[in-house]
Amino acid sequence: DIWIGSVRHVMPVLQDDDVSYLTDLADDLSKSIEAHDMAGFGTALRGMAIGFARIEGNAARVSVIEVLGPQIRRFGQHSRDAFDWDASASAVAGIREAIEQRDESTTSAVLVALFDEVLPAAIDRAAAQERTPVYAD
Repeated sequence: DIWIGSVRHVMPVLQDDDVSYLTDLADDLSKSIEAHDMAGFGTALRGMAIGFARIEGNAARVSVIEVLGPQIRRFGQHSRDAFDWDASASAVAGIREAIEQRDESTTSAVLVALFDEVLPAAIDRAAAQERTPVYAD
């Protein structure tokens, strides 16, 4: 919700340099996905959200997003190998494309899918793996 608030305010007024900045941040996120770097993913995800808030000029949003850093790290620790790198890569590609097109509704929709479907599914899979006993042969 915090990020989408920035998207709503920023997308209608994006300048070319803002688009370049945000797509660079999306590329950083993509690189962490390609490397299966969970810590890098969290850092890049937070960086991209902060990027929108900075363009908006909303210091309060920047502060709130920065405070979420420990939660993002915990998510990464909890999701471990249950993370769906392919679904995340698709979401980031969608975000990048929507930014390039300066499309607020698509950017918001992809973010909602990422946070309401892709990321929670990783937590669900990780929780299921914790409940499944592993037996040595």
